[in-house]
Amino acid sequence: MELTALAGNAQIKAQLAHREGDLAHTYIVAGPAGSGRHTLAAQMAAALVCSAQPQLRPCGRCSHCRKAAGGIHPDITVIAGSGGKPITVDQVRALRTDAYVRPNEAERKVYLLERADRMNASAQNAMLKLLEDGPAYAVFFLLAENGSALLPTVRSRCEPLELAPVSPAQAEEWLAKAFPGRTAEEIRRAALECQGILGRAAALLEGGQEEDGLEETARSLSAALEGEDELALFEATQALDKLSREELTAVLDRTLIQIGARLPGSQRPRRLLAAAELLRRLCRIDGIEWIRLHYAYPAGFPDEVIEAMASEPKICKYLDIPFQHISDAQLASMHRRHTKAEAMELIGRLRGAIPDLALRTTLLVGYPGETEADFAELEQFVRDVRFERLGVFAYSEEEGTYSAQELKDDVPEEVKQQRVERIMTLQNDIARENNLRRVGRTERVLIDSRQGDYYVGRTQYDSPEVDQEILIPAAERRLLRGHFYEIRIDGAADYDLYGKAVRK
Repeated sequence: MELTALAGNAQIKAQLAHREGDLAHTYIVAGPAGSGRHTLAAQMAAALVCSAQPQLRPCGRCSHCRKAAGGIHPDITVIAGSGGKPITVDQVRALRTDAYVRPNEAERKVYLLERADRMNASAQNAMLKLLEDGPAYAVFFLLAENGSALLPTVRSRCEPLELAPVSPAQAEEWLAKAFPGRTAEEIRRAALECQGILGRAAALLEGGQEEDGLEETARSLSAALEGEDELALFEATQALDKLSREELTAVLDRTLIQIGARLPGSQRPRRLLAAAELLRRLCRIDGIEWIRLHYAYPAGFPDEVIEAMASEPKICKYLDIPFQHISDAQLASMHRRHTKAEAMELIGRLRGAIPDLALRTTLLVGYPGETEADFAELEQFVRDVRFERLGVFAYSEEEGTYSAQELKDDVPEEVKQQRVERIMTLQNDIARENNLRRVGRTERVLIDSRQGDYYVGRTQYDSPEVDQEILIPAAERRLLRGHFYEIRIDGAADYDLYGKAVRK
């Protein structure tokens, strides 16, 4: 199969190299936003309908490929929830009916399901029969940021394709071809800042003049935040009032990148804000309601940040810390800069200072050398800590990384998947119990959208498009998107809550 449009991901390319005429019935295409999920799924969909010889698919020249590239092929269907929300049970039922209608032009019918990991249990269960016994000509791609969030029964019927971040060199090579009009310095900067996610780099380079303006706004804000001039800070924040929500998010992201990029080599640490001080100053900006911390490394986590989180109401009582593992042997092999004892001590400090804290982590199983004893230690870690949010991934080799070059991938794939499922089964029970304890509470909820008979919102404990949501009956009261309401929680599922607006 021809997959040159997909950067990096040597393992996936090797996995599919000899499958031209023998593709699986169902795939989970998983990876962070911008990692190439849609590129890979689109290429495979085109290959499935292509009329060329198997080894040349997708050829890019036949009528099927041209229609696929234009998004008009009648046998390729993209299914997504309305308003950016997850696919519903009704949509799945319609899909089941359509799947049993034979292809219009090609030999195959292909379905791409957007944000499949956000489908609720009912919608996923409605898919099971189709995934297991659907017509031979139908192929399904479940696109997900976190494939492990899908039900074990769904995952067991699918072949996983786990996308991984690319190296800076691979990013630079891809961007140079995709953006020939950009300078080498622009390409290099985008490759470094995107953290291996090409979609982020492309968004930066595609921004044009508008992006340049946002970059300048971010530059002014970062300078004001790092300085001592209160008037300059006020003037910089005034400019934020004119921005849309999307533009504001982009500016704050750029601001943090700019400050972070200067921290490592600075010879003037007193002129650069510590993380805690930066957070406190962001809290002073009018118009910012919530500040959420993501991907905070456990090594050397500052007490000052813990104090800021505990005392500043605008800072969400939510923290994303990727512990990755807990076995000291595995942590050392991964070159993590902390030990099990230090991880447990940090968790104790966080929960002691912020009792209502929602902790999120990601774990990696099947890393080279992971023994049954290592995994048992990880399982016990999950039982003991009872994370409010947790994702787990199976290790896969990525070209150019230390582990791929220096370590042997010695854990069988079936063992990796078993370990993923064991952790997620354990976490499902923990998540349900955590949610049940929230029933009866009244919480401040931000409304994101309306889906069918429900408004969909989230609390400070739920990161957008990652964590669970709160569903509020729409018939009882009109709620406005982007506004906050007091919601009394009156029901709970494994990964969703239900509630009603409190009238004042």
